[in-house]
Formats: sequence, structure tokens, C-alpha cells
Amino acid sequence: MDNPLILKLIVAFLLATWMVQIFFKKKKMTHLPAAIAEANARERHQWRHIRRIFRVMQIACTLYFIVLACKVMLA
Repeated sequence: MDNPLILKLIVAFLLATWMVQIFFKKKKMTHLPAAIAEANARERHQWRHIRRIFRVMQIACTLYFIVLACKVMLA
């Protein structure tokens, strides 16, 4: 990774995909039957810790790449 341009492109791509994921979330379907809606809610509740861990890892990797890019630009 000696080329700072490639590193900047990687960081820009990761930030762009992260922003797209934040702003363009899937819309919830409101016309589901009650049993299916309850099952979906239970499943979301069961997987909440895994989703949070994934989100923390995503933020940590983004911050790592930003710090790394800043070090490359200042060096």
C-alpha cells in the first residue's frame, strides 16, 4: 500500500457505501399479517447483538482507514 491514491480511493469507497447504507435503508412493509410481523420482530430481537457488533466493526474499520489515510498524507 505504498500508493496513497489507491488508499484514498478505498477509503472513499468505504465511506460512500457506509453512507448509502445509512441513508437508504430498506423500507418496512406495513401490510404483513400479524403472525409474520411478530416473527420478524422476534428474529430482529434475537440478532440485535450480532448487528450491533457488525456495526461497531464497520465504524472501527472506517476510522482505522481514515487515520491511516491521514498518516499517509502527512508523511
